[in-house]
Amino acid sequence: MNRSEFRSAAVALTALLIPFSPPLHAEEDVHRHHEAHEHGVGQLNIAVEGRELHLELESPAMNIVGFEHAPRNEQEHHAVEHAVEQLRRAERLFITSAAAGCRLHEAEVESGLMEADDEHHEAHHDEAHGDEKHDAHHEEGHGEEAHADFEASYRFACNNPAALSTLTVKLFETFPATEELEVQLLRDRGQTAVELTTANAVINLQ
Repeated sequence: MNRSEFRSAAVALTALLIPFSPPLHAEEDVHRHHEAHEHGVGQLNIAVEGRELHLELESPAMNIVGFEHAPRNEQEHHAVEHAVEQLRRAERLFITSAAAGCRLHEAEVESGLMEADDEHHEAHHDEAHGDEKHDAHHEEGHGEEAHADFEASYRFACNNPAALSTLTVKLFETFPATEELEVQLLRDRGQTAVELTTANAVINLQ
C-alpha cells in the first residue's frame, strides 16, 4: 500500500466507522502531518482493517541519517543505503503481539535522498565510462539544501487479528535521533491520537 492508497483507506475507513458524526477530515489531517517538519519528531499512521495492519511512517531525514542534503561523500551514501535497508525491515521496527501471527507482506520506502543516491551511482558509472558530464552533474546534485524526509508504508497480514493487542515501536532504538512519534490510529471503534517516546513506545491496539 503506497501513501496515496493509505490516505484513501484512512478516509474510507473513517467514513465507514462514523457515518453520522461530524467529519474528521482524515485526509486533511494526514496532509497537515505531511507538511510538518520538526527534527526529532516523526508521524506514524496506523490502520487495522480485517486481517490487515497498515502502517505509514514519515520522518525528517535528520532523524534517520543525521543530514538532509544530498549525500556528499561515500560515508553519507552508505548511511542512506543502510537506513533504507533498516526501514524495509519493518518486522524489526514494529513488533506485533505474537499471538496475532502477523507477517510483513509489503514494505515501501521513499526519500529524495534515495534519488540522489541513485543519481550518484549513475554518475560514477558514467565517469568510469568516460562521461564528461559527471562534474556538472556532481555539482548540481550537491548544490541545493532541502528539508528531506523518509516515507515508508507497510502492510502486515495477521492470522489471528483478534489477538492483535499491542504494537511495540523499535524505531527509537534503531534511529536514536527520533525523539517522538505522533501517531494517528484508526480501528473499528474510531480514530485515536497518541504520542510515543523512548520511554513510552507501546501502542494499545484494542
